[in-house]
Amino acid sequence: MALELGHEWIEWERERVRSWALEARHWVAPLLVGSALAGLFLVALRGNILQMRYQLDASHRDETQLTKQQAMVTAGYWQLRTPAKLGRHAGSEFEIPGCVVSVRADGSRPAGGCER
Repeated sequence: MALELGHEWIEWERERVRSWALEARHWVAPLLVGSALAGLFLVALRGNILQMRYQLDASHRDETQLTKQQAMVTAGYWQLRTPAKLGRHAGSEFEIPGCVVSVRADGSRPAGGCER
């Protein structure tokens, strides 16, 4: 009798596992497809993150280079504003114009061309 009860229990357990396996067939395929799609999404996201890192690195290098150029231009600007430098430029490179040409609002010039 104990053997019969054990046999019934084993059959009942087999049926339970079989029914679970039949039910699992319905959701295993969508689960695998969903997992594959999630994996592809993560791979694409990782690629975008790496691409953004390279772009950020390049823009940081450009920003550093532009900051150095701005510092050099600012230093050159302030050197030109020193009184000694202005005096040298005024004495050697600037000339007083011999004649000033005036142009009317309509774009025409006076007959003489130059005014003093």
